[in-house]
Parts: sequence; structure tokens; C-alpha cells
Amino acid sequence: MTQSTSTLLSILFGLGVFAVVVAVGWRSVQNRRILRLAGANGQETIIVAGEGDKISSVETSTETVAVERAAEPVSGAQPALDADAAVAGQERLARVVSATK
Repeated sequence: MTQSTSTLLSILFGLGVFAVVVAVGWRSVQNRRILRLAGANGQETIIVAGEGDKISSVETSTETVAVERAAEPVSGAQPALDADAAVAGQERLARVVSATK
């Protein structure tokens, strides 16, 4: 087998493996339903379910998280706003992760 033939075969084999991976991934994405529910208080619940799953009701619970704030810096309130955004992002991530389990 010449070098050009082996190169061509390796490229074709790589493309074939890539096509199989994409097809399997596409099928798994297409067989999921994502439900996004918003409460009256603005809290979101995201549910990831399979196509055949029956969802008849959603039970939610509310947890209040107390955040201790550090003393405000003299230069301004920007670090406090960043901390609030980080806490909100972590809470949202925790809700999404718990919804996918």
C-alpha cells in the first residue's frame, strides 16, 4: 500500500468515526425534552426528560440561602455586585444540576 493510499484510507476512516459520533450525539439530543418552568416569584425550574418519560406533575421546594456580605470596599460597590452575581449563578447552576439527576 502506498503512502497516499494509506493517507486517504486514514482520512476516510476518521471521517467515518466522526460521522458515527455525530449521529449518536444528534439522536440523543433529539430524544430529550427540556421543560422550562418559571414561578410567580421569578424562580426557574429546568427539567430534562427523555422522549418517552411521562411528566404529570412537578414538585418544587424553596430553600432560602443567607449570604454574608463582606464590608463594602471604599472604592465602590462593584465587588459586592460581582459577588451577588456569582451567588446567583451558583444557585442557578445547582438548580439545573439537581433537575438533571
